Amino acid sequence: MSIISINPANGKKIKEYAALTEEQAPAKIKQTHNAWLGWKTVLVFLNL
Repeated sequence: MSIISINPANGKKIKEYAALTEEQAPAKIKQTHNAWLGWKTVLVFLNL
């Protein structure tokens, strides 16, 4: 199974992604959570 990103303006395919397996999904969630823990205290200043 794959996941396809479609441009809503013109209906064209942007990119196709392979779906994660049941084994890969929990590992990816843990990896993402650990990255968030590292970034949640970083201050970002925008000069707009």
